Amino acid sequence: VDRIPQYLNEYEQQMANDRLVAEGIDPNIIQPLTVTPMALSGKDGNSLFLASVLLPLLIVMSVMIGGQSSAVDLFAGEKEKKTMEALLMTPVSRGKLVMAKWLAISTLGFIGGVFAVVGFAVIVSTMTERLKQVLDFDGNAVNLLISALLCILLFALLVSAIQIVFSMFAKTFKEAQSYFGPVMFLAMVPYFFLMNTGVNELTAVHFLIPVMNTFALLKELVYGIFSIPNLLMTIGSTTALVAVVYVIAAIMFSKDKWVIGK
Repeated sequence: VDRIPQYLNEYEQQMANDRLVAEGIDPNIIQPLTVTPMALSGKDGNSLFLASVLLPLLIVMSVMIGGQSSAVDLFAGEKEKKTMEALLMTPVSRGKLVMAKWLAISTLGFIGGVFAVVGFAVIVSTMTERLKQVLDFDGNAVNLLISALLCILLFALLVSAIQIVFSMFAKTFKEAQSYFGPVMFLAMVPYFFLMNTGVNELTAVHFLIPVMNTFALLKELVYGIFSIPNLLMTIGSTTALVAVVYVIAAIMFSKDKWVIGK
């Protein structure tokens, strides 16, 4: 259905050109305008789009995978190996224990996200030409880098808190791992919603919804856009959700039912 009208239009155009040539008329006379799409930024739009699709995905996946093993081992793993009881007998409060575990998992996730950025930058600078040209941010690079690091840090704190909750909910190492698959899939849903959304189409709603705001802010940063209001909205909404999830994790850790399975 799509191809037949295309073939007929091409055939019609060819017939019209042949008739004009037969009458001694230049066929270009019926084509007074020629439209050539050009990027307003002066950069390669396709390369920027590719970078805006790949980099946020690499960062988010690296953060989630970076702390996943530790989250499983420090809660469900210790519960299964019966080492949590010995840990709870130490003269350290449960609040300090859960915070230490949370910060350890968050640190690993943050390091994973930073390595994703560094690896992407190294590959782009050494193995590509167009991407290297379009990702040259000149004097705005420092602001963009700070924004990206803040975004990665907050996302790592959020993901680690969520992973702790599911790890305590599980009774075994394998059960906890089975929960993380669907969690990672749900985290990818905003990515697919924003994949074909242009940076000029992003609204305040995109920066107020946790997880989605991470993808939205990283997409803006790839295009070299530094927006303090969008950064503040991302920090505020993500921090609020981090606090809520962490409180849930702390409450669960205070109950033997979730910590040692009794």
